[in-house]
Amino acid sequence: TKDFDYYTVFSLWDTYRAAHPLYTIIEQKRTNDFINTFLAKYDEGD
Repeated sequence: TKDFDYYTVFSLWDTYRAAHPLYTIIEQKRTNDFINTFLAKYDEGD
């Protein structure tokens, strides 16, 4: 089992300039979950 929320859909194209930088300030756990999801997807070969 994973010790973070696993996200399956990312809308990075429209959100990387405003929403995601804001998340690093106000949604730190969610930002960590995003990063852990990216790393898990890499490990899984997705």
